[in-house]
Amino acid sequence: MKQTSLCKASTRTLSPEGVYHLPFEYSGKQNPFQATSIHQSESFVTQFHGFSPLLSREFQYRMQQGQSFDEIMYELNRSDKLFLSETEQGIQFHCIPLTHLRGKLSSYPIMEGIDIALYKMQTRQQTDGLFQLVRNELIKRSRKLSRLEQAVLEVGHFEQYRTYADLLYTYYHLLPHNDASADLKDFMTGELLHIPLDTKLSAKQNAQKYYEKYRKGKIAHTKLKEQIELCKIELDYFLRLESRLELADGIDVLKIRRELEKHGYFKAKKNQSTKKRQNRKPNIMTFQFENGIKIFVGKNSIQNDYLTFHYAKKEDLWLHVKSYHGAHVVINSATPDEETLYYGALLAAYFSQIKASASVEVNYCQIKTLKRPKGAPMGLVLLGAHKTIYIRPKEEVIQKLLTENLIQKV
Repeated sequence: MKQTSLCKASTRTLSPEGVYHLPFEYSGKQNPFQATSIHQSESFVTQFHGFSPLLSREFQYRMQQGQSFDEIMYELNRSDKLFLSETEQGIQFHCIPLTHLRGKLSSYPIMEGIDIALYKMQTRQQTDGLFQLVRNELIKRSRKLSRLEQAVLEVGHFEQYRTYADLLYTYYHLLPHNDASADLKDFMTGELLHIPLDTKLSAKQNAQKYYEKYRKGKIAHTKLKEQIELCKIELDYFLRLESRLELADGIDVLKIRRELEKHGYFKAKKNQSTKKRQNRKPNIMTFQFENGIKIFVGKNSIQNDYLTFHYAKKEDLWLHVKSYHGAHVVINSATPDEETLYYGALLAAYFSQIKASASVEVNYCQIKTLKRPKGAPMGLVLLGAHKTIYIRPKEEVIQKLLTENLIQKV
């Protein structure tokens, strides 16, 4: 027995060989099974023992719909199930259906229901945290993209500086010294251009100054364009994560969290199990065919990155749906036959965002033509030379592959 002091529990102490007394009976509250008066407009929490605010609201709602207090108490007393109500705000549960929440209802035996409720609540809590992180990252990158695009517009006139420099070098001998500007015709358009000049510099020196501004502007423009492409890739990555989280169960949530830990968005706890987990090679879904060829399917960013850039050979064929999120698929052959190529494309279409479409475009190329963008999130690639195949996903063929050819499932 754990002993408690009076300062911690003045109404009910615990001590070795102490006499047990029933908990203090709070005045003003009734036993709900022996209710003598009921004030429907007042919270039942203050009127009866054992009522939570949630149960109070359910009773008041039902009584407004015409049920009596005694009828609801009878249902509560006789219940041997746990009812889960899933809403946008979270998961609530009780021994009677929480009809006032208007959420998705499901029922289970009480002990099983408690396990399921706790599991769902834990998953929801983890998912909500990940959703918030992903949405914050989406907001940050959207703002960054807007700033970068504005910066590109501001430096976008750098080509004009080269035109100014070319004209000044061509006509420098005709320009008076110390002029504040020069009006010269553009070689290409014949348009008269007004060129501001630094009066402290000669025409040639002004031309050199404009060449330098052109060079810096071109470098800045190129870097900004690269940053914009990288920002778009990151935006696309977090949009994919958001889509995955909407369909995630407990295991998927853990995988997404580990993925974000690997990218540095979460700090992983540095214990022994974490280190082992980080060093562990991810499992890859594998299909084996009679001709000896295998097809590998990556189902998340970590698996995709490992499969494409570490596991596959340079000559292997890589497949991915065009313009949508999906799995990386690799055929361990540079020249697979038509049937194997079809199966690879079918798997790429099935494990993608648009598997329900009537026709899916699938890009394919050799691994050696792929590039990983510098600084891009894991699993993202840039395609080089590639071809496209059109696939109509067929559920019966997919089920046959999953039944007869799948040798490693993840």
